[in-house]
Amino acid sequence: MAVIFLLIFVLFSSSNFASALLPTTGPDFSCSADSPTSCQAYVTYISQPPSYKDLGSIADVFGVSHSSVSKANKQVSADGQLVPGQPLLIPINCGFTGNHYFANVTYRMNRGDNYFHVPATSLENLTNLCAVTDLNLGLNPTDVMPGSDIIFPLFCKCPSKAHSNAGVKFLATYVWQSIDDVFNVSNKV
Repeated sequence: MAVIFLLIFVLFSSSNFASALLPTTGPDFSCSADSPTSCQAYVTYISQPPSYKDLGSIADVFGVSHSSVSKANKQVSADGQLVPGQPLLIPINCGFTGNHYFANVTYRMNRGDNYFHVPATSLENLTNLCAVTDLNLGLNPTDVMPGSDIIFPLFCKCPSKAHSNAGVKFLATYVWQSIDDVFNVSNKV
């Protein structure tokens, strides 16, 4: 069984859009000299009805195959239906882009979506406004046309040589929830 090390992204989940802003302290998504330039990694996603209640709709948000999400989550029912609040590991391709690791996800904007709303809701704070704005220069963050494809860079990281030497094969990004403690997070994934 592959060893997965959970990289905790310390942003408390909230409906407050301010939570999508870049933290001044927190996890380090930068690249080190002994880290690969790209790797397979995971982000943790919590199912949220009514929009994201099954494996297919969540896989589509991240642009990954339904089978890859199913394979990473053995506890998912055969029909792909999820329990509200069920955590899922989503496989992503993580790569070094400038100073940090990101996994770029193309998201089709819906009516009412903007750069503040999507990171905090559909993407559950796996990215933030600064990263999205930097990657989509020239677009107005509050006036995006429905149907536009926008790139959202998700925070991720590749294992360093020290991680690999310790048997860690993958890293997973998890956004800390206000109800979390170390014990319940370790039991979720």
